[in-house]
Amino acid sequence: MGTEAIMKQDRTGRGLVLAVFLVAYAVLAFGTWERDLFDADEGRYATVAWHMAVSGDWITPRLNGMEFMDKPPLVYWVQAVLYQGFGRHEFFARTPTVLAGALWAVFIFLFARAWTGSTRTGWYAALLAVTSAAGMIGSRVGPQMDMPLAAAVAGALWAGWSGIQGGRWGTRIGLGVAVGCGLLIKGPLVVAVPMLVAGAWMLAGLRSRAVLRVMFSPLSWAVALLIAAPWYVLVEQANPGWIQHFIEYEHFGRFNEGDHRSFRPFWFYVPIAVIYMMPWASLAWAGWGEAAQHVPWWRRVAGLVTWSPWSPQPWGDVLPSLQEDVRAGRTVTAGRLAWCWFFVAFLLYSLATRKLLNYLLPASAPLFVLLGAQLARRLRDGLSFPWRVPLLGGLLFVGVGAFTLAGLWFPLQTGRLPSDLEAPRWAGLGGWLIAGGLVLCTAVLLVQAMRKRAPHARVVLLLLGSMLAWWCVDHGMARVGHLGSSKRLALALEAEIGRSLERSKGNMPTFVAFKRYPQGLDFYTGWGLGLAIAGGTPEASSQREIVKRYARPYLLTRDAATGHWMAPVFEDAPQRPFGVLWPQALFEERWKGRTWQDEKGHTRHSQVIAIVRWREIEPLGAYVLSGPYAGAGRTDLYLVSNRPPAQR
Repeated sequence: MGTEAIMKQDRTGRGLVLAVFLVAYAVLAFGTWERDLFDADEGRYATVAWHMAVSGDWITPRLNGMEFMDKPPLVYWVQAVLYQGFGRHEFFARTPTVLAGALWAVFIFLFARAWTGSTRTGWYAALLAVTSAAGMIGSRVGPQMDMPLAAAVAGALWAGWSGIQGGRWGTRIGLGVAVGCGLLIKGPLVVAVPMLVAGAWMLAGLRSRAVLRVMFSPLSWAVALLIAAPWYVLVEQANPGWIQHFIEYEHFGRFNEGDHRSFRPFWFYVPIAVIYMMPWASLAWAGWGEAAQHVPWWRRVAGLVTWSPWSPQPWGDVLPSLQEDVRAGRTVTAGRLAWCWFFVAFLLYSLATRKLLNYLLPASAPLFVLLGAQLARRLRDGLSFPWRVPLLGGLLFVGVGAFTLAGLWFPLQTGRLPSDLEAPRWAGLGGWLIAGGLVLCTAVLLVQAMRKRAPHARVVLLLLGSMLAWWCVDHGMARVGHLGSSKRLALALEAEIGRSLERSKGNMPTFVAFKRYPQGLDFYTGWGLGLAIAGGTPEASSQREIVKRYARPYLLTRDAATGHWMAPVFEDAPQRPFGVLWPQALFEERWKGRTWQDEKGHTRHSQVIAIVRWREIEPLGAYVLSGPYAGAGRTDLYLVSNRPPAQR
C-alpha cells in the first residue's frame, strides 16, 4: 500500500472515530440539563468541584470546606473549568461523565471493528452500548467516577491491543495517557484491571512476550507518571499521609468494607450484567439454539463456566481466529478474548464485599462488542431480531408507570414519611414511564411487522425506540427531581438566612445540618454556607459523607480548663471558609440552652435553625419552618428552629 493510500486510510479512520464520538455524545447528552443534581453522589461531586473553582485550590478537593480525599481530581478539574468558563449548571456538572461515556463507546467501536473486520459491526456495538442501561445510566446519572474509569480501562486495553499487533510508539503513548488519566480519575484500578486482563489473554494463548513488552513499556509508564505524578506529589505535600490512606483504605480497606449501599453476595453482579445489557440482553443468548442444537447438556453447562455465557461457541463465524497473535499450535478467537476481559473484571469486583451497581462498568465494554457481533451475524444470516425481552422491558415500564401514576407505594421512596404522603409525590414520573414503555413496545412491534424487509432500517428503528424510551424515563425523573435533589432545600435555607439577616440585630442564628448533610447545598446557593454538621461523637462521626481522617481536626472539642467548646484553629483560616463538626452533646446544649458564652466570654443567644429528618422533629421539640425537602438521599428533611417563629 502506498504512502498516499495509508494517509487516506488513517484520515478515514479518524473521521469514523470522530463520527462515533459525536453520535454517542449527542445520544448521551440530550436532556442532561433538565434534571436537578441528585444527592448524594451528584450533589457531592458537583459541590467539591464548585469549591475548587471558587477557592482556586486545585490540589485538595473540599466539601463544606473540609478535605474530601476519597477520589483524585480529574473529574473535578473538568467540572471546575466548565463552571469558570460557562457558569454553574447541572449540564456542566454532568459533562465529564457524558464525555467519558462517548469515549467508552468509541473504544467499543474500535474493538468490534478490529475483532470482526467490519465497520458496520463496530457501529452496531457502539450504538447498542449507548442505548443500553449501562450507557444511559452510567453516563447520565453523574457526575461519578465509574464511567470515566471504564473509558480509561477500555482505552488502556485498546492501546495495549494495538501495541500487541505491532503498533508504533504512538500506541505506547496512548497507553500511558489512558493509565495516567485513570490514575487521576480513581487511582490504581486503572492499572490492576488491564494487567489482570492481559494476564488472562496470555493464558488464553496470546504471545506472552508481545503482551509483556507492551505491559512494561518504559515509554508508557513514563507518560503515565508525567501526567499523574505531579498531583500526587503536591497533594501529599499539602496533606501528609494521604497517599498511604488512599492506597491502604480507599482501595484495600474499602474492598472488604460494606456499608448501607453495598451488597455482599458473590453472585450480585450476575443479574447486574444482564441489567446493563437491557433492552438488548436477549442478543446474548440468541445464538444458543443454533450453536448448541447437537451438543450434550453437560457440555453446555461446562461451556458456561469455561468460556462464555453464550457457549458453546456461537461466535466462531463472527469473531475470527487470531492466528498471527498466538503461540505456536494455539488458536484464539476474539470471542474468547472478549470473554476473558469481562470475566476477569467481573471476578475482581465480585470478590469485594463492597458492591455498588456502577462498579461493574469497567467490565461492560466486551459485552457490547459481543452483542454487536451477534446482531451483525443475525442480520447477515437473515435471522429475526430477538424481540421478547425488549417488549417485556417496555411493558414493565408501562406497568410501573401505571402503578406510580395511581399514587400507590413506590419502591424508590427514600424517606420515612407515611406512604399516603410519600407515594403521591412520585406520580409525576408515572406518565413518562408509561410513555417510554409505549415507545419501546411500538418500536419492537413495528420491527416485527417489518421482519421481511430492510434489516438495517429495523435496527435503526429499535435503537431510536430505545433512545426515546430512556429519554422519557429521564424526563420523568426531571419532573420529580426535587425528590432526589437538595436544590429546593438550598433555596429555602438561603431565604431563611436572608430573613434572619433582616431581623438579627447582630445576633444571627446558627445553622446546623443535624445527622444528615445534603451535599449539594453549596452548589445551588453558589457560595459557602459553612454549615455546622452535628451528630456523633469525637470517636465516631455520624456523617458518613465526611472522611473521618480529615474531619477530625474540624470537630469542636470542649476545653478542659474553661468548659467552653473550642473551634479548630488553622494557620490559613482567614483565607478559607470551613464548616465545623459538632458532637451530639454540643448540639443538645445549644438547642436546649437560651444563652451561652463563646470562647471569649461573650454572652450569646442560642438561636439554632437546623435541617432535620421528619422523625427527629418531635423528640427535639422543634418548631417547623418549612418542608419537606430532599437531600442526603432522603425526602423527609425539614427546616426547624429551637424557638417559636415569633421569638426568633
